Amino acid sequence: MTLSTAIAAIGLSLASLPGDATPLEPLRGYNAAMLIAPFEPVFDPAAEGCAVETSIDHVTLHAELQRFVIGGHASGGEWRQCAFAGSELSLWDLTTGEPIQILLEGATASDPPSVYTLDEDPAVEVGEWATDVVFIPQRSVIAAAIADSTVRFWDSETGAPLGQWQDHEKAVWAIAASADGRVIATGSADRTVQAKFLAPDSLAVWRSEQLATLQAVRHLQLSDDGHNLVAISGSSLQDTVVQLWHVESGQWLPVDWQQRYVFHELQFSYTHQDVAQVVQLRGDRLITGHEDGVIRLWDAPTGVRVLSLQHHREAILSLAVSPDGQWLASSAGDGTKLWNLKTGQLIRTLDTIGRVQFSGENTLWVSQRPARTERWNWRLGEMLATIPFYRVVISRDGEVVAGYDGREIELWR
Repeated sequence: MTLSTAIAAIGLSLASLPGDATPLEPLRGYNAAMLIAPFEPVFDPAAEGCAVETSIDHVTLHAELQRFVIGGHASGGEWRQCAFAGSELSLWDLTTGEPIQILLEGATASDPPSVYTLDEDPAVEVGEWATDVVFIPQRSVIAAAIADSTVRFWDSETGAPLGQWQDHEKAVWAIAASADGRVIATGSADRTVQAKFLAPDSLAVWRSEQLATLQAVRHLQLSDDGHNLVAISGSSLQDTVVQLWHVESGQWLPVDWQQRYVFHELQFSYTHQDVAQVVQLRGDRLITGHEDGVIRLWDAPTGVRVLSLQHHREAILSLAVSPDGQWLASSAGDGTKLWNLKTGQLIRTLDTIGRVQFSGENTLWVSQRPARTERWNWRLGEMLATIPFYRVVISRDGEVVAGYDGREIELWR
């Protein structure tokens, strides 16, 4: 499959926001090609219900590297007629909006296990699907967790493959890296977290630590220095477990909040990624939001609680820390609040609710289901614009914002 036949039926488009946002040039629309190729059906292609459906699953971007990665899949057909599925991970140039390389092509009809047959359970075999992606800019590397139990690496400039790890026994669902790329952590359905310490100038591993978790690992957060790691695990939202790991010593920290919090009652929490929104790890500070409306700050190296913020009256739905680490945004059923993290002082309350993310010094994005995100100047308490997406991704430096759904991506600077 060539790139000319594999670009997406998603309408990648240039868009500008009202207010002081500057359009990201020179992105342009794509309408003729497809990102996710139509895979051959297993059974009769003429059978009713065999139409191909494509979907964007995740977007990862890095402004400094001028790259972004799109992950998606194609599927179609009714069970016992023409069922088929396949996935794709592709690398794009952020400056030109042009595709660079297909990084990963999932299984096709002639290449199990991600194709379903009459004798297979489609919920079990998922094959080469990228479940989580990170950029490691100091090493010019893209790393991805893959559902076939591997971790794979590519050159972020060219998309050339750089190798893979295969240390987990089941699907890898989460991956995280320290800011300097020295530590890479992976979490798996095999109920383990692995942290690997890399050589300064390569992907060679000189030390590895492995810890068992209580459930399948769904999400990881690693501090920028690579010293502390939060693992969110669980087979369902009802038994979600949050654990803190001191990576250097290879020990779970016995903190008193390490218990089975029931997150499923949060009105906006439908997935483990949503659960991750109420847990934020920044340096030596761990911040957790709870059903009683209290936000608790912990000293990560010791597991000691150092501060409680108690102005919310309803369950915390989302937390975000500003890029400079000075400010905290929290959202609950009674509004969105801004805090000074050093003093614990409440700065402002915004009349909005949703998933919160910072970009730059003054901008806060608040995403609401099913398809709306608000752009606020949080210092002034003013809403500047709205965009028709719930899923919004912001580059690490806050310079580029991507909004996407199953069919479309739009980028802003």
